[in-house]
This record gives sequence, C-alpha cells and structure tokens, in this order.
Amino acid sequence: MKKLFLYVIGSLIIQPVYSQHLIKGTIIDSENTVMPMVNVAFLNQADSTLVTGAVSDSCGVYSTSLAGGNYIIRYSYLGYETLFRSIQVNAHLTLPVVKMELAQTELEGVEVTAYRKPFKLDREGITADVPNTILARQTTLDDLLCKIPGIQKRGEDIEVIGRGLPTYYINGREVTDQTELDNLAIDQIQSVRLVTNTGVRYHSEQRAVIEIKTKRLGEGLAFNVSGNLLQGNYLSQNYKMNGSYNYKNWDFFLSYNYDRGKKDSNLDVYQQTQSDTIWNLTDLTRKQIFNESHAYTGGVSYHFSPESEIGLKYEGKYSEGNTFSKDTLSMIPDKGTSTFIRNLSDVSDKSVSNHLNLYYTNDWKNGWKMNAFGDYLHKTDRSRGNIREWESDGVETSMDYYRKADWDLFAAKLNLSYETGKAGTFSFGYDFSHTTGTDYIEYVRALNNGSTSNTEMKNSLYLSYDYTWNQLSLGAGLRYEHIRSDLKENSSHKNQNQTYHNFLPSVSLSYNTESLQQSLTYSVHTERPPFGVMNDNAVYTDRFTYQKGNLYLKQALTHDLNYMLFYKYLFVSLR
Repeated sequence: MKKLFLYVIGSLIIQPVYSQHLIKGTIIDSENTVMPMVNVAFLNQADSTLVTGAVSDSCGVYSTSLAGGNYIIRYSYLGYETLFRSIQVNAHLTLPVVKMELAQTELEGVEVTAYRKPFKLDREGITADVPNTILARQTTLDDLLCKIPGIQKRGEDIEVIGRGLPTYYINGREVTDQTELDNLAIDQIQSVRLVTNTGVRYHSEQRAVIEIKTKRLGEGLAFNVSGNLLQGNYLSQNYKMNGSYNYKNWDFFLSYNYDRGKKDSNLDVYQQTQSDTIWNLTDLTRKQIFNESHAYTGGVSYHFSPESEIGLKYEGKYSEGNTFSKDTLSMIPDKGTSTFIRNLSDVSDKSVSNHLNLYYTNDWKNGWKMNAFGDYLHKTDRSRGNIREWESDGVETSMDYYRKADWDLFAAKLNLSYETGKAGTFSFGYDFSHTTGTDYIEYVRALNNGSTSNTEMKNSLYLSYDYTWNQLSLGAGLRYEHIRSDLKENSSHKNQNQTYHNFLPSVSLSYNTESLQQSLTYSVHTERPPFGVMNDNAVYTDRFTYQKGNLYLKQALTHDLNYMLFYKYLFVSLR
C-alpha cells in the first residue's frame, strides 16, 4: 500500500514534465531566404492570452515547449505582415515552413512598401539602427550590443571578435568610465556603430570602436529610478537614477549610480621551471572580493539648431573595496629541500576620479562639419595591504605596504570635414594630450620601495579622403603622431626617455548592393604598454614571487588587413 501511494504521488509530480511537447519550425521571406529575429508568440485559443514565445535564430529556426492543447501562433516582424496559425498539440511537432510577406499600404492608388534593415555594412564597420527594430526591445546595453554581428560577451566584458575590448564613444565623445554606459537607457539610443577599421580618425592604439548616438528627448521633465538585486553566493545591489529637464534649446541632465557587491575568485596555478634544478610550483589561491562605488554625472547643453550644440559635462566616481585571499603554495625541487607556504593577504583600496568635458558640434549644411572636445581628468588611487606568511616550520612573517598613484590628463580634439558632393569628402583632425602621474609603493620592513614618475605628451594630425561612386566606395588617410615619453625612477634616479614619430596609413574599399555588402581594409596601428607597467616598482606576492615593472618597454607596430562580407543575414569577417 505504501509503495502504491508513493507511485501515485510520483506520477502526479512527473506528469506535468512529460506532458510538455517540443514545437519547432522554420521561417522564410518572400525570396525563400531564412529570417532571423522573427517574434513567435503562442496564444491560448480560448482567450488569446500569451502562453510562451520564441525568436527565430540565424537559420530562421524557432522552438519551444508546450503542454497539450489548442493554440494560436502569431508571427510578427517589423515591415512584414503579421501571420496567425492554429495548431493542436498532442505530440512533438515540426510545423510547416512559414513564409513572411512584406507589408504593403495603398494610398490613393500609390503602393508603398516599407522595409527597414537593422544593420548596414560600410568601409569602416557595421551600423545598427535601434528605434523600431528588434534592438529596441532589449533590456540592457550589453544585450543590445551582443545582437550586432562581430560582438560577443566573454565573462563580464563585451569584446569585438579578433580585436579585444572596444573603446566607446557617445555622440563623438570618448567614454572614460563604464558607469556612463551602465546609465544609458535603451530608448535613448538612436544608433550603434561598430567600427572595426578604425583608420586614421581614431587614436592609433584603438583597434575597435563602438560609437553610440543618442536621441534628444522632448521638452519637459524626465526622471527614472531603477534598481537590481542579485542573490548568488552573496547579495549584489545596483541602483540608478537619471533625470533631465529640457526647455526650448536648453538641456539639463544628471545621473547617479550606486553599486555594491561581493564575489569569490579561485585560481590554481601549476608551473615547472627547468634550470640546473627543476622547480615544481603549485599555487592554490582563494579570494573574496568586495566592491562599493558611487558614480555621478551632471551637465548642461545648448542647441543653436538641431545640428549645432555646445555643452559642458562633469563625471565623478568614488569607489572602495577589499580583497582577502588565502594562498597555499608548494615549491618542490627535483633535488634539495621542498618548501610549503601558507599566505594570507588583506588589501583595501580607494579610488577617486573627476572628469570635466567641454564639447561643441556643428553641421553647417553646406558641406562643412566640425566636432571639438576638451577634457581634464584627475584620478587618485590608494591601497593598503597586509601579508602574513607561515612556512612549514611554523615561522610567521608579516609585512605591511602602502601604495598610491596620482594621474592628470589634459586632452583636446578637433575634427573638421567638408563634403564636396561629386568630388568626395575631405577630413582633417588634430589630437593633443598631456599626461602626468606618479606611482609610489612603500613596504614596511622590506626593501621593495619605489616611486616612478611618468610624463607623456602626444600631438597627432590626420588627413583623409573618401569617395563614393554608385555602389563603390574608396577611402584613404594618413595619421602622424609625435609622442615624447619621460619616465623617472625617483629613488635610483634612472631615466628612460622615448620619442616616436609614427606615420600610420589607412586604405579601404567597399562594394554594396541591396543584398550583398563587402569591404576590404588595410591600416597600421601602434601597441604601447600602459603606464601601470612602465615603472620600477616591485609588488610583493610571496617569497618566491613578485611583480616588477619595466621602464624600457617600447611600442610595437601592427599591420591589419581585414575583409568583411554581409549577405542578407550572413556575416563573415576575415582578418
């Protein structure tokens, strides 16, 4: 009797799972080409309420699971007629292929066909229009970006395939803090442009650029508050506030972002070093990381016309965190005595940054366009740490350290272009930046103290020409950079002065038709080490390991050859 009771209860629990049936199908257009990103809604036949939904993938295939019953399927896509189909579900089903037809509207005997492509390929990359497309339905900026061909998310970072982390621009202004992107609402975005052929208009270190253009809101007051709580191993919190007031030609805006979270990070390292003695290293690291940050933005802009604007913007950020780590390390040689170490590290850090930006843009409608930007950025980092070690004999070693870094950046940028019409477009630009900073580290009862000063001045000029004839577009440009870098190790008075004269050409060719778009580009870029590793400071990890910078690192030149093809919904990139 007991077994029978358990069988009945188990059947009641399992029955809903087994009653689910797999439903799948394929969607094509009037030219028998597969259609991705079509919305497929499954409605209850009795009251037309939504039961579940799906979106067709890059092969035009959609799938979902449904319980047995009668349903109505609704197929919808912008610019196409909405279709309805009735189905009865009592088993796994592969539905007939659905053909979507373009929507047509008659107006006084004139037939108008509306169809909007979300993506467009040109010589520099891909442009995605956001309003009235599938992109406008995304909830976060990361979700939107991952729908653009060539962009993927790896971990918590957005990457451009083959080119690493991109540089972001909003309305032509370079983004210096990720929080500004986090505060950007989807309904504020007009278009997103992925530039894989950065050419001469951008800094030579920038291998991929994402340009975001926003819409101007209507007159009045707008205010938005949102929050997010995520419970995993720990509770993470994020709260955002955005406000704006637009009156005639004036725009006032502000935002605030609070973020707080904790996470675990584990890393296991196994390494063998071969010399006269073979050393076998095993390092097991367990970290707990806590971060809390406050970011705030405010500014004002004045519109002389829809194409002309001047503005002032301030961005500030304060963050603090703590990292506690436990290391278990063993160093075993093939001959001699083995060493076993247990290491506890407790590091707290604080960071403060302030960024002031002045900008002016104008399109005179007679062929001339101008963008001008000026920036001042100051950043301060402070950290304190304590390291305690126990070796196999039980002897304890303790070490405290203090580290600080201060950086100032002055930058200016001018872009000027003239579109002649039949003779093409000429563009000219000038970039200036001056960076100064000091990186200092002090160990208590240790000899790894250090202080390094860095100063860099960069002047850049570029000239480019673009010409379009029917479906064919040509582009060529040359960028010149003069860079002087002075590095000084203050305690030992070692100096490293470097001067670069870089001539960086770029050429591109593209051919676009209604269904086929392709481009071929060649460009030269520089790769330079960051200031954080161009110093003589030593960071202690354990008695076997420490990290030290290098004053003598130099730049490298990279030659890029890239081919891209966009055929209907197929995207190919060869680099």
